[in-house]
Amino acid sequence: MTRQRRAGLVAAVSVATALVTFSTARVEVAAQRGGGARPPDVSGVAPQAPQPQKGTALVLGQVVDAASGQPIAEAIVAVNSRIPIASLQSAPTPGAGLRLITGADGQFVLHGLPRTNLIINVTAAGYVNGTSGQTRPNGPSRPVEVEDGQRLTDLKIKLWKYAVVTGTVHDEAGEPAVGVSVRALRRSTASGSVNFSTSGTGATDDRGVYRISGLTPGDYTLAVPNVITSMPTAFLEAMMQSVGGGLQNAGLAEIAMSEGGAMPPGGGIRIGNQLISSSSGLMPPVAANGRMSAYQSLFYPAATSAADASVVTLRSGEERTDLDLQLKVIPAARVSGTVTGPSGPASSATVRLLPADVDDTGLGGGFEAASATTAADGTFTFFGVAAGQYVARVMQQPRPPMPAGMADSPIMQLALGRGGGPGTAPLHARAGVTVTGADVAGVSLALGEGIKVAGRLVFDGTAAPPTAQQLQTMSLTMTAVGGNQGAFASPVRPGADLRFQTPGQPAGKYSFVPAARGGGGWVLRSATAGGRDVLNEPIELRDADVNDVVITYTDKISQITGTVHSPSAVLPNTTVVMIPADTRTWIARGMNVRLMRTVLVQKTGAFVIGNVPTGEFLVAALDDADVPENQDAAFVEAVARVATRVQIAEGDRPALDLQVVRVRR
Repeated sequence: MTRQRRAGLVAAVSVATALVTFSTARVEVAAQRGGGARPPDVSGVAPQAPQPQKGTALVLGQVVDAASGQPIAEAIVAVNSRIPIASLQSAPTPGAGLRLITGADGQFVLHGLPRTNLIINVTAAGYVNGTSGQTRPNGPSRPVEVEDGQRLTDLKIKLWKYAVVTGTVHDEAGEPAVGVSVRALRRSTASGSVNFSTSGTGATDDRGVYRISGLTPGDYTLAVPNVITSMPTAFLEAMMQSVGGGLQNAGLAEIAMSEGGAMPPGGGIRIGNQLISSSSGLMPPVAANGRMSAYQSLFYPAATSAADASVVTLRSGEERTDLDLQLKVIPAARVSGTVTGPSGPASSATVRLLPADVDDTGLGGGFEAASATTAADGTFTFFGVAAGQYVARVMQQPRPPMPAGMADSPIMQLALGRGGGPGTAPLHARAGVTVTGADVAGVSLALGEGIKVAGRLVFDGTAAPPTAQQLQTMSLTMTAVGGNQGAFASPVRPGADLRFQTPGQPAGKYSFVPAARGGGGWVLRSATAGGRDVLNEPIELRDADVNDVVITYTDKISQITGTVHSPSAVLPNTTVVMIPADTRTWIARGMNVRLMRTVLVQKTGAFVIGNVPTGEFLVAALDDADVPENQDAAFVEAVARVATRVQIAEGDRPALDLQVVRVRR
């Protein structure tokens, strides 16, 4: 590394530190002026900051490439400790931690350390950010345990290089498709379900070639989503007139776009009184009779759904260059209908038509089959819809507070619809749609508040019940299972009477997530609706409110402690995994994460699993390298074959001796 380059990097780090100092100073000033969150000093004596400690321990670390083991130069190493340490103070901000830059050998040195746990974070150009103890990209970190007087000279921190995918997209005639957006979808497993999330995008050039970089190693598929969007031309004309009114209305356009509403598509075509555009950037010519074809949404290499796509596994630093895609034109139909609200036709509402399996794969926005904005009379039309099973959804959120007259702006109506004002409830509607090839008319969507869930808290034990202030630290959330497009997580808090009620939600399956602790010494025991367990199984909302939920807390806390031993002389970095003993039933019910625990084992071999539910469980100690990112059914079954069985009653605290075991999937 040249002297000039090192000096530049050091200067950059110093500037960043100065910015942190400046931000901290602003917070301090705000607090002194009453604008911050610092509580008043009632003691009359200013609190004394703990004095930085000194010691004699030394740590020699090295940042290396995870695949090749080669050192990484010019990596930025950030070191923090749970206690202030004199040798880790980074002037001019005491307590901000230490920042180092590795040399050509990838090494860094820490000295003068007392007994402590260090958290070490590393960044380097072209690599996924890493931390101490990671065994996979974005995996759990492990603190570096240091004893006073220790000489730790073999610490290695691995970094994984970003991966790249590239290929060519051809149209239906085999010609390069120009300007097409391609998405890289990362495949993951959560609660036993396969999900996909967009991790990168790229557009094809004049050769039809796309390139997506900056991908974390893992499993992916590729997609070319084609969403046909329609909007009444009258709305577009009104919006353009509004924008032409001057800078004030231009500012409204900026607000509207920041709200994430349905803005007018660009580069579209006009069919009747609708403006039509395609998210892929391509649209087949409309036939003379007005009949419209469409490019089908595509998943690598030629699937029509993410669930049927081929998986592409990317390793550290890998560049895949052969991931070609062939677009296909399909006959398409129109689907039309009406959205009505409590006060009549719902104007400016965004209606989405989703394939029936989208909720099962967790795909987010941008994978609808079509999208439409309702006209003044509440009518809408989807174009370019292929044969299949769909769900039409619409959600109308309350408008945020706005200055007088702003709600009447065409731009704000396009962005936010004509929903009620602040304090009103969100409105939902959904309807199943079957398309066989012919046009479909008469889809009716009636907006309503959705389905509410209400109930009460019970504290069963001898400890004092939570105070009103402690109750306000507790929350309850309904989380949609498998995506459930149109649902939203909205935490609620119990009242002083221990009762609660959630906002209305669209029909579907949800995970019921109460606060794990109830203030003081209370922990969650159970949640039931009509006597049925809704804590460990999804709750399905259909067509009526649920008003009989009982959430029970106990002050009898169970835990598992123990020690892990290794057949070898040195205990590897180890994780203890706990799963239900009845693995088949747990897998069939969706692998609720509340019943699975993973905890890191200390250097001494000790571990603690806190707040364990009652029941029979399997516990196993695994080498960190054997714990995968996706803890799916195959991993659970492998753990079950080598685990130790333990029965837990309320208040039990058994101690286990475990041997590190290997899992074979």
